[in-house]
Amino acid sequence: MNSIRVAIALGIGVQVSCVAPGPGAASVPLGNSDTARVELLAPVTDLSGGWATGSANEPLPGPVVQHPSCATNPAVWIIQQSGNTLKAWAFPESFNQGIMRAEPSPRRVAGSPGTISGVDVLIDDGESRFVLRYDAESGHLRGTRNGVAFWAARQNIVRGEACPGIP
Repeated sequence: MNSIRVAIALGIGVQVSCVAPGPGAASVPLGNSDTARVELLAPVTDLSGGWATGSANEPLPGPVVQHPSCATNPAVWIIQQSGNTLKAWAFPESFNQGIMRAEPSPRRVAGSPGTISGVDVLIDDGESRFVLRYDAESGHLRGTRNGVAFWAARQNIVRGEACPGIP
């Protein structure tokens, strides 16, 4: 199918040409790529929840099940999804100390913004850029973080004992 491209040269004239794209040709949005609107496909899954992450030794298909003691909290990447919109937060491994510190608690951090279109995921906060694809067979996300191999698998935390509450 022929497509029509319209180009405005220096704001003086308009050139119209018909182009027949070859096999595998991709359509390129006109204008600034930072402001181009992209039609998003319906998401194939809901990514909301906790994810274990890594760059090597991807685990077997399915969720990663961890059995930490009450004293530790494994690192987790949390994704919140609403339609095609994503927000992601990364929390490092932490240890429960049982005593509240006197200094102010950590400030809230805004989630890294992203989108999901079909199986394709893009999360970019200006510091980290994740370009991922959801694999329905394994339930994992695979792709890159800042150009380096990256994977994420759903994470289930199972406490083997009842953790005591604060008296």
